Amino acid sequence: MQQQGQQYQRNYERFPLGSQAIIDTEKIHGILSIVADLSSRGAGIISTVPFDPGENITITINRCFLFSEPIRRKAKVVWSKHIEQNLWQTGVDFGVDNLIDFAS
Repeated sequence: MQQQGQQYQRNYERFPLGSQAIIDTEKIHGILSIVADLSSRGAGIISTVPFDPGENITITINRCFLFSEPIRRKAKVVWSKHIEQNLWQTGVDFGVDNLIDFAS
């Protein structure tokens, strides 16, 4: 993702997912979340925990129709917003050296 003012330009195709994931931060482990959408380089996440932009996380995405085994990636929080009571939507970036390969 490239930052352009307050907006981010996506350079990788995103796929709607709706799969469960577990997120670990430096302070909290085992945060149950939903991956709303996924690309090779990042994900959109829904959770009951707010994340701070710039925060480093580790996400483990359960197996789903896109891949047969769970996928674990380190990621950086790019943005986060409160969407309704006790729910936050967050965008994370895996980085160019940590892409998900959907072909394997």
